[in-house]
Amino acid sequence: MAMAVWSLLMSLDDEDDQSGKRMLANGDLSREILIPTGEKDKYIRIPVGYGAPQMANNIATNLVQLMNNQISVGDAVANIITHNVKSVLPIAPSEIPASKEPLAKLFDTLSPTMVKAQLQWVMNRSAFGGILRPTTVQREKLLSQQSFQDTAEFWKETAEMMYEQFGVDMHPEFYKHIFDSYRGMMGSLGDYVSASIENPNRVLQGKSEVIPVANDFYGIRGERRIAGLFREYKGEAEKLAAEFDYYNSKGRLAEWKTPEKMQIVNWNNKVNNDMKEVTQARSNLKKDEGKMSKEMKASRLQNINTINDRIQREAVYAWRKREGLATANPR
Repeated sequence: MAMAVWSLLMSLDDEDDQSGKRMLANGDLSREILIPTGEKDKYIRIPVGYGAPQMANNIATNLVQLMNNQISVGDAVANIITHNVKSVLPIAPSEIPASKEPLAKLFDTLSPTMVKAQLQWVMNRSAFGGILRPTTVQREKLLSQQSFQDTAEFWKETAEMMYEQFGVDMHPEFYKHIFDSYRGMMGSLGDYVSASIENPNRVLQGKSEVIPVANDFYGIRGERRIAGLFREYKGEAEKLAAEFDYYNSKGRLAEWKTPEKMQIVNWNNKVNNDMKEVTQARSNLKKDEGKMSKEMKASRLQNINTINDRIQREAVYAWRKREGLATANPR
């Protein structure tokens, strides 16, 4: 019965998503039922009762995702086993994909709640498996000056202030991650503080503003899935590109090279080339920002974000198509 319900709901979900069904960005679907509203990224959310109902719902969601070719067999089996462990052991299994990061999933699952956020930062994996900070570090720049392009200005200013006042050099995303990890202790106040920080940035990104409390039942879901998957795939590709350079420098490329590895290396090279357009546009904006109004700056920034989103969608589509996962053509 649960499989039939989820099959119906997923058939009603937004198809125009290069990363698969948008509702999958919600994380662990065993905890709530998402009903598409017809509006992009917005769902009516109904909590699922603890215990047997969540176990049944968890099995159903993973089997439906597997049948729809949204996830691999390994991830489906791992999700079913680890999520159902919640009912019999006093631990909370992480949502990190077991097939790709088995050690990260194990450590995150077994770590005490109070230090979980710090351990996730060390592993550079959120509880849902997403990348927390840039995987490439520019040695000539401070960490506090390096961040994702869509990180809110507040966190960048916080990182700079912490370095100038206390000598603490951390990525801006560190402070965002710590706040997000513990803001639940603040209740609804934490949601309002988060919204006040993120909403101005969301407007610049061309996204709708978050409405605290109301979004617990009628909310935004799926919009960050593309960016999250792009960072995950880019991180994997960069590791392989580093191996390519190593073996190439040693004159042993022939023994390392395979068609599959070269597809990923070529994917990484194409993404790097495509992203030059965004890098150049941001550089031009920085040069000109002293000569333009706030409205003009916001307009140009939104245009840059649109280009960046297109490049990421095309890259995610190409990656998932190579792996044989269900996805829609972004063109």
